[in-house]
Amino acid sequence: MKAIEKVNSMLEASGLPFRYRAFSDETVPDDRYCVYQFLYSENMAADGNVYKIISKFQIDMFTKTKDIEAEEQLEAALSSVYWEKEEEYIDDQACYRITYLISLEDS
Repeated sequence: MKAIEKVNSMLEASGLPFRYRAFSDETVPDDRYCVYQFLYSENMAADGNVYKIISKFQIDMFTKTKDIEAEEQLEAALSSVYWEKEEEYIDDQACYRITYLISLEDS
């Protein structure tokens, strides 16, 4: 399974609305949602060839208020991978952005 398909599967399991990179202005959910994107690869090589593809993704969850339940939902869906997390409040958009960074292998 390709890494991007794995991300889609995990986000579907979270039950949260999500899109790759961005929602259109007309379809942005009012309360909480996720967007994700491929960042870069950190592949493994042998004899000058890639033998293992490791893709790095960023998942951003946006919420109007601090939403521990939504974070727990997403973290449960990401439980099969190692993730790092950071949080910031975006004043001009009046929302929180919780960022998860994950690494996935293509199989």
